[in-house]
Parts: sequence; C-alpha cells; structure tokens
Amino acid sequence: MKNGMKLLKSHWITAWLILLIISAVTFVSYAEYIENQNRMKRVAANIADSGRLFTSDYLSAGTPTPREVQFASNVTSCMIPVKIRNYNTADASTFYTRGLPYDVVFQLVKSDGSLVTSENLGGYRVSVRKSTEENYIDFSETESTKDVEVTESNGFQYTYTVTSRYSAENGYTIAYKNMKFDNRGRFEHLFQLDFQKEIMTNDADIYIKMTAAPDEGIRDELDVLSGILGVTNVQPTLTQGWKGSFTDAMANTDYDGFNYVISGSGEDIIRFSWNADKLEVNAFFLTEIQSDLVSGYTTPVSEEREGITWKTIYIHVNSSDTFGTTIVDGVEKIELKRSGISHYDIQLFMKGDAVSDYSDWTAIKSYVEFEAKAKVPTA
Repeated sequence: MKNGMKLLKSHWITAWLILLIISAVTFVSYAEYIENQNRMKRVAANIADSGRLFTSDYLSAGTPTPREVQFASNVTSCMIPVKIRNYNTADASTFYTRGLPYDVVFQLVKSDGSLVTSENLGGYRVSVRKSTEENYIDFSETESTKDVEVTESNGFQYTYTVTSRYSAENGYTIAYKNMKFDNRGRFEHLFQLDFQKEIMTNDADIYIKMTAAPDEGIRDELDVLSGILGVTNVQPTLTQGWKGSFTDAMANTDYDGFNYVISGSGEDIIRFSWNADKLEVNAFFLTEIQSDLVSGYTTPVSEEREGITWKTIYIHVNSSDTFGTTIVDGVEKIELKRSGISHYDIQLFMKGDAVSDYSDWTAIKSYVEFEAKAKVPTA
C-alpha cells in the first residue's frame, strides 16, 4: 500500500491527467447520449406530425374515394404521374432507414368500386409503367410476366416482377412485385398511369385503383397506401386564382416546423417570401420546383427590411398542361411539355427560439408573405 502511495505521489501529474481524461470522456459520452435522446424525441415528434415514412402524392392510407384528374381536350393521351417515397416531404431530415420492400397492384374499377369487365373496357387503351421502363403495359386479358433488373442512381440493385392478367375474381390487374427502396437515403419511384383520351371525352366509367403495400413484416410501421384515379375534361367554369395558407391546426413547439400550401387554378406569378431569421424552406422543395421558378429567382434572393432578413422566390404557376410542337419526319407533332400543377406543399423549419418565437399563430403567420399576380422586379 505504501509502495503504491509512493508511486502515486511520484507520478501525481500523470495520474491527474488520466483522471481528467476519463472524466472528460464520461461527460462527452453522457452529453452525446442526452443529445441523441433529444434528437430521437424530435424525430419522433416530427414523424407523428408528418405521417409515416412510406408516402405518395396521390395515394393515402385508408379507404380511397374516386379522384378525377383534369386534362385539356386537345391532349393525345392522359398521363397521371404518381410518386411513391420512402420519406415524408414534411420532414427533410428523415427517411426509412431499413430496406423497404413493397408491392404495387393496379386494378381497373368503375366509380362505384366494382370491377371493369371486357364489355366495360370496350376496346379502350389503359396502361401503366414504372418511369424507368421503356414501354407501357396495357391492361389486357392476355397474361404476361417479366422480370426487370434495376440499378438505382446510387448503385443499389434489385429485381422486380411485373405480371399482367385478367380473372373473374380480380378483373384486369397489373402487379409489380418485390419493388425495393434502399436504406441509405431518401428515394422515390415514379409510376405513370396512362388513359386513352376518349375515356374522358366519352365519359367512360373507367378508373385505376392503385395499391402500394409494404411487406407484411413492416406494416406495423408503414401504412398500405391506395387511390382510385380517373380522368376528366378541364372544367371551364373553374374560378381562376391562387392562395397560400398554413395547414397546421395550431401553434405547437413540440415540432420543428410547419406546412404551408399554395393552391389554385389558372396561370400566374406567385411571390413567396419568408423571414429567414425564423424559418428555413425545405431544400428538397426548392429543387423539386426548379423548373417553375422565375429566372433570377432559381435560388432564394435575400433582402433586408427593417432589420429582418427576408428570402424570396417567384413561382410561375400554371394548373393547365403546356404543349409544344416538334417536327418528326416532316410532320408537326404536339407534345406535352409540362404537366399542369395546382398544388405546392412547402415545409418550413424553425430557426429561432421555439418557446418565444412560435407559440403564437399571429407571430408565425407574420414570418411568411404570399402575393398572387406578383410583378417580378426588374434590374
């Protein structure tokens, strides 16, 4: 014991440094643990607010009701693009961090939910495809099956199976089996539903019911999504105009942000500005609408007003499809250049003090400015 004390006294500086290092490591580890716990709480709160991490722009959980997408009468066909994602657009920081296998089934139905028969189909062409596929697959009574090998942009590889068939029990179906999302980031798959234009001009009662189902083993975490989609002519009596508003029900500092929706019809220039000291716009949203941003505002422009930094974008909104002409083999051909958009979802994340800056809706609303029929400043 005495020898030990002598040794300790003779090397007291070394011993003190060792104790200091152990204490520092212990403190840092504990701090990281507390931060991780808080981060987990924030993520859990966000997920509770924004929904689960298997989402779509046209599909939702629960029992679907028929929805008709409007097209102009001069289109050559009516294509509805449907995205399926492994994340929720309301939260830019989260995605499903395990592999996400799922199936997609397309089924022809009528507006009352009953199956479309060969008599109902009446020779009309209805098709679907994954956007990466070269050709559409028609709903047909001829059964077919094919395997498709996929290499995603990040190198992730898998094989899915597409089967088209007709049966008395299920009618016309096209099934995509063993679709997969990688677990290393935010990804989306795009499916395209294509209706022959005469289906809408002749008021044929034909819809596509689309169901996206995660593997059964993860359905306690992820919802089955579905939707019933059809096509119809643009209604000329629609009121033209655009508006913007928050969709959250109340101020709530348990979450890290808010949802804001711009919606309307017609063509317009929208100015959207936000208090950059209090809010930050989801960068994914800005990337997604790049083609709609007015030249000079493809990235937010900052300005100081009364000591506040505001950021502004101008959006060229147009709810109608835009067409152009090209010459193919000497023949002028009309092509869809841009699908009409009538709805923009914007996620706004908090940057200030959650308690003092976001507990009152009047204050929160003052951090955003919306202007329809806006004039873009000239240099």
